[in-house]
Amino acid sequence: MPQGSRRARRFSQAHPQTSEREALERRWFHRRVDRPDLAPGVTAQGTSGEPFHRWLRFRQGFSPSLVREFLKASGLEELRDSSRPVLDPFSGSGTTVIECAARGVPALGIEALPALNFLTAIRFSQTIPALPHLADSRNWKEIAPLLTEPLHQGALMIAEGLRHSLDGKTKAGPNALRHTFRETLDMMTEDLQHPLPIENRVISGDALNMRIIGDETISGILTSPPYLSRYDYARQVQPMTHVHDLWYSKTRIRNQDADHQRSAPRRKNQPKHRQVDPPAVLEACAALDADGLSDRSSMVRTYFTDLFQILQEFQRVLCDGGVCWIVIGGARVKGVYVPSDLILVEFAEQLGFRVDGVLSVRRLIESGRKLGGLQRVSPRESILVMTAVK
Repeated sequence: MPQGSRRARRFSQAHPQTSEREALERRWFHRRVDRPDLAPGVTAQGTSGEPFHRWLRFRQGFSPSLVREFLKASGLEELRDSSRPVLDPFSGSGTTVIECAARGVPALGIEALPALNFLTAIRFSQTIPALPHLADSRNWKEIAPLLTEPLHQGALMIAEGLRHSLDGKTKAGPNALRHTFRETLDMMTEDLQHPLPIENRVISGDALNMRIIGDETISGILTSPPYLSRYDYARQVQPMTHVHDLWYSKTRIRNQDADHQRSAPRRKNQPKHRQVDPPAVLEACAALDADGLSDRSSMVRTYFTDLFQILQEFQRVLCDGGVCWIVIGGARVKGVYVPSDLILVEFAEQLGFRVDGVLSVRRLIESGRKLGGLQRVSPRESILVMTAVK
């Protein structure tokens, strides 16, 4: 018998169990709503023609159209209270923060990658400094020392990023950099002729522990956490990070954000929720363990442990009645189906959220597979619509 056949047979004998994930799918079947009309909003493809959003390509971002839909549906499009802003704790390319600013809505972004924070912040520039003479500089290491203005530095970071594919590989020769840099700066200058009407903040931080945000101080959350085993998020940003780190060391970034890192006041006797691994997660992990993939099993368990802690933070910082939209994708991890969206909404109910909708916007993998008695099940990209209840 071929080795591959023996491996498949060993797996099927060791792990025939799919009942917990099947039960989870059945439990939420009538509460899921297909919304293919929202599919363009969960990708960044619609940003290329939008001022300020077009500055930065980010594969994992969503579209400003989704921000507009969120503000309208949640009743926050008229929000003017800067003490209770909209929050995106996985700010990424800054779509939520920038689009809210464009509509006069206070918002706060949190992002772990300093380079992305920097590129969001410079979009609130109010002046357009003159560009210094670049002589015959041909690569970013020669150009970077000549640039002292954040706007120019950001243009170089973006231009260097454009020289790489979305997986971080170089796709253009060094002679193209100066041309791309000037094109990028011209685009930025054009948008800044009409500055954003308000300035929103983005700070370095971690969604797992948002100690900088006080209890019940957020009006709404729109965000998209990393997907399970989907992309290497840092790799796409790496070319821009290399340029950014030439000017801004980690020490300077820490000092820059020091005034935001003080713990915000919290209420005493805040309820604690102990996470218990959901049966669907344990079942998926058992399937991976049975096939000798303990590292992937550990990754899955850690992923949902983190999501539970993040949801706890969301429940803490949202005001009573605060709306939360989470864009999340399911996965097949080495062939094992993981319904991340449904696991997450059950976490949310456990933590006291009211789940208002599970909007299935598109399939991430077109080919479906059998899951127990269910036919053609495949990972989805969903928007989870929830309300904080205190």
